[in-house]
Amino acid sequence: WMLNNDKLKGTNDAKVMHCLPVRRDLELSSEILDGPNSLVIHEAGNRLWAAQAVLKQMLEKL
Repeated sequence: WMLNNDKLKGTNDAKVMHCLPVRRDLELSSEILDGPNSLVIHEAGNRLWAAQAVLKQMLEKL
């Protein structure tokens, strides 16, 4: 299945999150990825900081 605008219309202004990488137009439609309800890029940016924090803690224990 693929999340697209038709499926998103049945929600109460739902936001879309994905941890990336995503297979465009297979998992999520381009309309969803590039649309106003997409938090995909913001979420990917946050993942960078989380990964850095985990790596820092692991290295401090060495």
